Amino acid sequence: MNSWYYSGTGLNNPVFLIPEKYRETIQNQFIKPKIGKFIEKYQLHNEVIPNAIIMHDIHFRVLSTESFFYKLIFKDIKKKDEQVTFTKKYFLSFDKGICPEVCDDGHVNFGCITIVNEPICYFIYISHEEYTHFIRNLYRDTP
Repeated sequence: MNSWYYSGTGLNNPVFLIPEKYRETIQNQFIKPKIGKFIEKYQLHNEVIPNAIIMHDIHFRVLSTESFFYKLIFKDIKKKDEQVTFTKKYFLSFDKGICPEVCDDGHVNFGCITIVNEPICYFIYISHEEYTHFIRNLYRDTP
C-alpha cells in the first residue's frame, strides 16, 4: 500500500492521516499558508485529530454523543454555576459539503457545530486536488 494513503479510509474510517515523515513540511508549507489566518481569526488552536483530514461526513450524520467524533468534540465541555465552558476545536476536511460557509476574505470554506448558537467545532475545507498536487511535488523532490 502506498504510504501516502491511510489504509483504513472508507465508510468505517473516514480519516486520512498525514504521513508522519512529512507532517511538519505539509503543515508549514501547505496547510498554514491556506488556513493560518482563519485559525487565528477564530482562535482555533485545538485540532480534534492532529495530522488528519476528514474524508466525508457520514459519521456525523448520526447524532449520538456516543459516536467517536462527538466524544472528541464534546469531551471538555464543563458546566459550573450555570456557566458552560469548552475549547473551540477544528477538523480539516476534504469534504466541501460540510463546509458551506465562506470566510470574509473568500479564501476558506468552513462549517460549524454549534451549541446555543456558539460554534464549538469548525470543519475547514482543504482541496484534495491541491493537497495531492503538493504531495506529489514533495514526494518527487524528496529522496
